[in-house]
Amino acid sequence: MPTNKAAVIGTGYIGAAHIEALARIGVQIKAVADTNIGNAEVIAGRYNIKGTYQDYREMLENEDINSVHICTPNNMHYEIAMAVVEKKLNVLCEKPLSLTAEQSAALCKEAKRNSVLGAVNFNYRYYPAVQHARGLIKTNGIGKINIVIGNYLQDWLLYDTDYNWRLDPKVGGKSRAIADIGSHWCDLAQHVSGLKITDVMADLLTVHKERKQAKGEMLTFKKADADAEYTQIPMTTEDYGGVLVRFENGARGMFCASQVSAGQKCRIRLELYGSDSSLSWDHGDANSLWIGKRDGNCETVTKSPVDMNEQGAAMAHYPAGHPEGYPSVIKNMCLDFYNCITRGKESGTLPTFEDGYCQNRIVEAILESSRRSCWVRVEN
Repeated sequence: MPTNKAAVIGTGYIGAAHIEALARIGVQIKAVADTNIGNAEVIAGRYNIKGTYQDYREMLENEDINSVHICTPNNMHYEIAMAVVEKKLNVLCEKPLSLTAEQSAALCKEAKRNSVLGAVNFNYRYYPAVQHARGLIKTNGIGKINIVIGNYLQDWLLYDTDYNWRLDPKVGGKSRAIADIGSHWCDLAQHVSGLKITDVMADLLTVHKERKQAKGEMLTFKKADADAEYTQIPMTTEDYGGVLVRFENGARGMFCASQVSAGQKCRIRLELYGSDSSLSWDHGDANSLWIGKRDGNCETVTKSPVDMNEQGAAMAHYPAGHPEGYPSVIKNMCLDFYNCITRGKESGTLPTFEDGYCQNRIVEAILESSRRSCWVRVEN
């Protein structure tokens, strides 16, 4: 069996999460790269990684690796991913796969041409309760799905002094709340239900028309210094989006994504209502799945490798009563990715480049819908 040897590009909070996950599953981390070489050296020292680079291209030339994790700001994803797949290396990219559907389509084509595995980190798929829900639906456990609703709410951009690179459309992209967190909800809804979103009707809102950018680097989820000096920056991306959706089987739904909802740190909720029963999952109680019934008692399934169905049990690595959280779903994602590489085939759970391309198309349809105030078809 070939040894998996990885490199990580980008050593911010999500890069560090990838590195920790790789260490947990025993993948060799040969090198890290970051334009801030100091960050790269700190992370490398913490995990005894020998290679550190400021330029990822130099790393790709010099290191003996077969996979790369891309954990950089959004505008770098396409360039780096294309360079990686052209080297015939497997790649796990943070979302979005790229800033446009056109770029993502090109990446899908190039990865296929070079016979490499491309994946996108829609990691919320990997909670055991989420997979248990998916397993129930695959066996027609709730009947025909009629309604799918939910949200993804945060508050880290509530104030006009909250600022980081995600607010710059040249770096983060033309969409923010929808592309950054709404895409996670859309991926969850499609993956769990097994249904594609076909049409959207969106209403987007920019609460702060201008924001105050503090001088110096501002990290994600960090508060600005009270004494900082600011520059006023006009905003073009949305703080909030409300979206009506239609699914391929005729089901209807709606979701909202907000980064200005006070008190909500990472509130994700997915509810699916079928002709026989319903399912509800909340990230705040991620180890539980509520099953609703009209006749008889409703029930709550809690994470257990013994009592869950095959899909849920596969993601549950500790006994019942031992919660598994956010670091574990990134670990599960990485484990699935490397198992797919070793086996030479996709798992059916892994979010691929094609899934990343799908989310680009949904985001672009939502932006168009909000501009035109009408229903828009998601392009195939």
